[in-house]
Amino acid sequence: FENLVSVDNRGIQAIMRTAEPDLLMVALKGAPDFVKDKFLDNMSARARVMFVDDMESKGPLRITEVEEAQKNVMRLARKLSDAGELVLAGGGDGFV
Repeated sequence: FENLVSVDNRGIQAIMRTAEPDLLMVALKGAPDFVKDKFLDNMSARARVMFVDDMESKGPLRITEVEEAQKNVMRLARKLSDAGELVLAGGGDGFV
């Protein structure tokens, strides 16, 4: 999940448009700060405040819930990558 930091901002925005907000909140709740910041930096100030408030109001979550949400976000990112909407690091295709 931490590998999403290497995705460009356009790719992060594609993930955020496609993923359910609740799924993203759960996935980011257990993520390192640098990953949270990557997603939060791609939101408007107002949306960021609302998202963080909603995420904090969720309270403690089980690690298994967070890991499952992160896996689901990664599956979504792979689908978007296969569709050409974002480039995942280490995707195997070389670009020149």
